Amino acid sequence: MKGIAVDASVALAWCFRHSPNFSAYLRSGFFPFPARIRPTELHLGVRAFDDSIRALLGERKSWYLSYLDSDTV
Repeated sequence: MKGIAVDASVALAWCFRHSPNFSAYLRSGFFPFPARIRPTELHLGVRAFDDSIRALLGERKSWYLSYLDSDTV
């Protein structure tokens, strides 16, 4: 089957519940990974150099993350 990982144990994707593609992941068979079995806890840190965007950066719903944004995979 072209493009399908036939022997994969698991396929992971980062997606906040508020992300626009969350429902697409659910329809494709992904499901939220329970915190109690996650192998690691990831943290994101930011710093606002412009006070006018400080509140925006502190709001989780303002963020969109993907595996492409990670260097830990």
